[in-house]
Amino acid sequence: MPDASLSIREGAIAAWPHGWQAKNQRSILEALDYDIDAPWETLSERDREWILMTDEQPSVPIFMGLTAEQRKAAIAAEVEPAYTGTYTSARKYVLQSYAGGKESVKKRLSRFVAVAPCALC
Repeated sequence: MPDASLSIREGAIAAWPHGWQAKNQRSILEALDYDIDAPWETLSERDREWILMTDEQPSVPIFMGLTAEQRKAAIAAEVEPAYTGTYTSARKYVLQSYAGGKESVKKRLSRFVAVAPCALC
């Protein structure tokens, strides 16, 4: 978190992907009832930990351009979503992308990865 005063929408999670993938992650968190416009530092420790570190990958219906209230009404009315999005935590994204990504992706993510011998081994 280079700047904890930023919201998720403003780019608080520097390790996340860019472009459409970042918008997708924000849409999914919003559908999961996280406040993506609140400054990162105001989110609960539990929420910040889940967003960054969870291994869970919930899938949720994504309705483009709807407010939270409209989204709930659309779900209740069984409206077809634009698509179903699956959440990936920042940790999981970094580990997967660093391990199997292009060199340009590895270079961007290298500041979030420390390579060291396993303390248990």
